[in-house]
Amino acid sequence: MSRVINYPDYSKVSCPNSEYTARNHFEIPMVSTLTDEKIQYIVQTLKGFFKNA
Repeated sequence: MSRVINYPDYSKVSCPNSEYTARNHFEIPMVSTLTDEKIQYIVQTLKGFFKNA
């Protein structure tokens, strides 16, 4: 039988450093297995994002 887990309500917790990082940080894929095609897609997507921001 499955057990129900009741997690705390974290929406009431203040984490200013984490909240700042979440609003002001992003990561792009950085792995050696990326093909040139995938790298070009990432670059074009980021250019479009910042052009429209």
